[in-house]
Amino acid sequence: MAALFLPILLLGHYFYLFAVFCGLLSVYGTIEITKVADKASSLPRFMMILAPVVAGAMYIFAYLMLDRLIPGVTIAVYLGLAVLVVMTVNLFVTHNLHRNWLYLLIISVYVGVAFAGLSTIRGIGLLHIVYVLLTAMLTDTFAYFIGVKYGKHRLAEKISPKKSIEGAISGLVIGGGLASVFAIFLKLFAMHWALVVLLSFGLSLIGQIGDLVKSKIKRDYGVKDFSNLFPGHGGIMDRFDSWTFTALGLVVIAELFNIVFTL
Repeated sequence: MAALFLPILLLGHYFYLFAVFCGLLSVYGTIEITKVADKASSLPRFMMILAPVVAGAMYIFAYLMLDRLIPGVTIAVYLGLAVLVVMTVNLFVTHNLHRNWLYLLIISVYVGVAFAGLSTIRGIGLLHIVYVLLTAMLTDTFAYFIGVKYGKHRLAEKISPKKSIEGAISGLVIGGGLASVFAIFLKLFAMHWALVVLLSFGLSLIGQIGDLVKSKIKRDYGVKDFSNLFPGHGGIMDRFDSWTFTALGLVVIAELFNIVFTL
């Protein structure tokens, strides 16, 4: 995975290479989810095609608008905000939605728009997307290891039984803190350092929500992983869940609060 992802990440500004890569990932990730949904409850053939098409179309339009290649950045921002809110609210839905076609289409929109957020950040700058990835990865890493050792209180037992409140707080504090240091030291944003810290903690929280969103979808469809594309690590959405959610969160927050990116 790293052998493919890192070169594209580093050279992604050439010919919109990273944007094309993310678009392909959004379609393939949706195909993975569609196959899982089909196993949980047989889908009509048109849904097997429609869901990836919706994801791809949403990715293209969201990316073009967010990158200001076509008019409509405000529409894309509020669509991104709606995706973040709807998928977060879904964490509290207890009704089994695996037979609902609309649910699959909503997931397809989420995947497409979330990957558009990731590619948009790469278009702003390499260090900015490194900041996003570090925020998500550091949060996940510290939440996992500290949660395993010290976690006693379950965070969302019905969604992800292994996650603990202690781990989530540790991931938030340490992951968000280290990401703040990275952003402040490199001067990634044209704003006071205290606001950078607040932003980093917010993105750390958003990344953890993104991880729970993935777990909720898998729980709804009764699977452990979306696919076996990366043996032992799952599929596309198993690997990119918190990254895309965090990136989309940064895009939405930056546009709504007029945050200026530097470098």
